[in-house]
Amino acid sequence: MMWSRSVRANVEEELKGAGNNSDPEILDSVELRYEKQQSKNLDLAASLFVHYNLEVISWDTSLDQTTSLGTQKEYGIELEASYHTEKTCLLFSHAYTKLYDFTLEPGQSTYLTAMPYGYGDDLANWSNHITKIILQQKLNDQWTFDASLRIYWGFPGMKDYDTYYPYLYPTAAETGTYPDGEPFPTHSFIEHGWEKTYRGNYYLNLGLQYKPSDDLTIGVTGYNLLGIFNKDFNKRNYIASTGDYRSEAAAVGVWVEYKF
Repeated sequence: MMWSRSVRANVEEELKGAGNNSDPEILDSVELRYEKQQSKNLDLAASLFVHYNLEVISWDTSLDQTTSLGTQKEYGIELEASYHTEKTCLLFSHAYTKLYDFTLEPGQSTYLTAMPYGYGDDLANWSNHITKIILQQKLNDQWTFDASLRIYWGFPGMKDYDTYYPYLYPTAAETGTYPDGEPFPTHSFIEHGWEKTYRGNYYLNLGLQYKPSDDLTIGVTGYNLLGIFNKDFNKRNYIASTGDYRSEAAAVGVWVEYKF
């Protein structure tokens, strides 16, 4: 069992403006971890954590600055398995995170979640379920195959926030423009039935390494390869974008490593 406190300073611009007197972000957490060597080749582990006091520093939409917003609380669990032999190493993990309370300071507003406004109980920019799979397979003395798959299973908290978003700026939602004259993205910006942003993100990388000598290694790696079949598998969600995202392109990289 582990108890910890982490402290993070505000951004430099805010520290300078406050004469270095800006309050830091504080995270108090408890973690319970269990590990077991199931067999010679299989290791298992499980972690349970509670962030019972996170004094959040983030962007305040009403003040247009990074400042202390309030207190965030969440819990989660992560399951891990590792299978390893002389030629194979396979790692698997799945994590679940759940927001259970978010209290805003009076007069503050946030992009982190719509929970304080009565819309859902999830983080807006984080997936509740995340799976990671990593494989390294030694084919022979010279060739090695690598693969990794990361899955973010969905973003319900982002959908909740996009439902709430027009009410964040009631005057702008009414007039169709922000106070500075910029157009305001109301619900008409998000087509009825639009769900792509809130679906999962899937990142698959595959690599092959060739080692002709002890000093030389040549490798080729394919990144975001599922995008070949569907570009939206590789999407990256924008923060507070009212349903928008960008899709990362599939790519190939070649590298050479030589030891002198």
